[in-house]
Amino acid sequence: MSTLDGISQCWALGEACHPWWEAWGAGATLATALVAVGALAIAWIGVGVTAASAFAVWKLGIAANAASGEATRIAATESARNAYERERRMYREETEELLVLMQIHFEISNNVDVMREVVILLRGAELGQALFVLDKAYRGKVFEDVGRIRFPATNSVIERLHYLDRGVSGRLLRAIGMVGYIQEMDLESGAGDMSEWFEEVHDSLLRTLPLVIDDLTVVRQACAGARVRLAINRSGETD
Repeated sequence: MSTLDGISQCWALGEACHPWWEAWGAGATLATALVAVGALAIAWIGVGVTAASAFAVWKLGIAANAASGEATRIAATESARNAYERERRMYREETEELLVLMQIHFEISNNVDVMREVVILLRGAELGQALFVLDKAYRGKVFEDVGRIRFPATNSVIERLHYLDRGVSGRLLRAIGMVGYIQEMDLESGAGDMSEWFEEVHDSLLRTLPLVIDDLTVVRQACAGARVRLAINRSGETD
């Protein structure tokens, strides 16, 4: 007897045999059950795949959030480091500015005082030009004082003047240039009438020196401000 016998008592059907419909019904039921089981299995597989996908997405979300948090932490750390370095750089540059101003403070103040004395001599209570032209000793005193204007301290920090305010450093360099121009003049030797030559020298000095004084006064004020910022009093002691 074969499996087919359970479905039909004879195979193939003929006049002496007939189908076993109960067996055919049971077989159909079994097939239907198998199909249902298969569908259920496929459904569970789909659920499993969906769950696995959801779990993977959840894990990716956690990883992404962690990466985002780490990136934010790194960015914050980098920003803080940059801010610190920027503050340190600004502090160093400010320190350089203050030290340069303190280094040239005495020299600038002394030069301003000398030039003011020269201007007083040149004006001479409305008689300065006559005295300058006619009195050799008077004229010699003016030339001597002009020769005392020197900038050794400033020249020693000339490569660091960019740390100063541009207005201050610009005025300082212009003043040095004008003083250099005056000192390079051959003040004693004019051509032709010496009286006319000395009048020209007198007028040139009287026009130029007040301009130099104005420039160096601005520089001296910046130096005095640096002294205050460094809390150094006039005696050289810290407050």
